[in-house]
Amino acid sequence: MSAENQKRLHDIADGEIFCPTGLTTTWIKLYEIDGWVTAVTKDLWEYDRFDVNHNLLAGSKILNRLTSELLPVLEVGVGADNMLKFKTDLLAADGTYRGYVMESKISLPTLDMYRYFRSAFDKYMPEDWWWLATPDSEKMSLVTTVCYNGTIYAVRKSQNRGGIRPLCIFNSNISVL
Repeated sequence: MSAENQKRLHDIADGEIFCPTGLTTTWIKLYEIDGWVTAVTKDLWEYDRFDVNHNLLAGSKILNRLTSELLPVLEVGVGADNMLKFKTDLLAADGTYRGYVMESKISLPTLDMYRYFRSAFDKYMPEDWWWLATPDSEKMSLVTTVCYNGTIYAVRKSQNRGGIRPLCIFNSNISVL
């Protein structure tokens, strides 16, 4: 695209889509605070099992894939300094795992985030189900998911291959198309 089509991320309205210059992945801008934009991919990045051993995103197979396969591509495309390390609260849907927090430059949306930004997610809902960062319970091996119609389910982390919809925080001054 030509330079006249480029904008800064802060010029994109909340709930609208953008593609960072230098990348091919389209993102949904959820919100902006203090010069940083929280965004989630418009489409599913990949499909995979959540993990075999546990239902916490921290240390999971999905997080390992995100940090080893996707994050380096994003950091090269937008610049590592244009991505913010942030905390993801891993509080389970039933209130267990209280106090479990992970810190990373890439994550998945939580159940609370999905509920709060439901209208933005619904506007660009994939045609398949996808994982959330929120475990269902400390007592079960289930993880919350979003169905293609927006319904929330708890699914076995090791027996199903769900969609992966990454979440990142970008500098609002990056160039986007």
